[in-house]
Amino acid sequence: MRAVPRRIGLTFEHDLHLYTRRVAANRSNYGTPAEHRRALAAAVISAAATSKESAQ
Repeated sequence: MRAVPRRIGLTFEHDLHLYTRRVAANRSNYGTPAEHRRALAAAVISAAATSKESAQ
């Protein structure tokens, strides 16, 4: 006999639905991970350029 894998359907009663809604709300309020990485990279590059100018 072959075992049938159990799957979770996305319903309003399941905790996964709450987490999915929270992720969607956080992305709309605070931005996507890609936007955060871009902002962080810009801040690091700016800080490096500022420290390089002050060292000269």
